[in-house]
Amino acid sequence: MDVFSVAAGAAGVLGAYFLYLVATKGLSAAVAWVKTKWSSIEASAVSDLKTAQTTVHADIAKVKADVAAIKAKVGMV
Repeated sequence: MDVFSVAAGAAGVLGAYFLYLVATKGLSAAVAWVKTKWSSIEASAVSDLKTAQTTVHADIAKVKADVAAIKAKVGMV
């Protein structure tokens, strides 16, 4: 399955739902729905970035510890 096709289908569904909201509840309700969805996506992205940053920092700490252990062993020889 092509990623573009899936994205186009999802955009079509979301666009249709937006038009449905405009027709049934008005433009302000539809815009509020978009803002809510966008905020949710943005918050999720920030959370994912913070998790990735924490993982990277932990990995760097492990590498530093390994390098320190190697330096200690080399100094003993």
